[in-house]
Amino acid sequence: MAFCIALIHAGFVPALFVFLVWSLPGAIGMYGLSLGVQRMHEILPGIVYALLSGLNASTVGIVALAAVQASIPLVKENVTVLSHVYLVGREVYQRQDYQDSRYSWCLCGIVL
Repeated sequence: MAFCIALIHAGFVPALFVFLVWSLPGAIGMYGLSLGVQRMHEILPGIVYALLSGLNASTVGIVALAAVQASIPLVKENVTVLSHVYLVGREVYQRQDYQDSRYSWCLCGIVL
């Protein structure tokens, strides 16, 4: 969008400059990240797996929260709200890798 605005107001050469200024820092950062990933071992440390598992769980929680918050203005009956709580809790529980944990149901109640 910055390229289009600069192209309309100033022409092609300034728009190209704006594009490079806008995108070059991200490109350099991604290239540096790719160099770092090349030097990683094939087996990651346990803390990395814990971080990835936590990110996965938080993403599931955010999606569940968004689903519940989107349905609340549309639902006026308590029975329907309870059925949504049950469905969201069941979905959160099924998405977890560690299904022996029963904390997903508690998490769903806290979200509401």
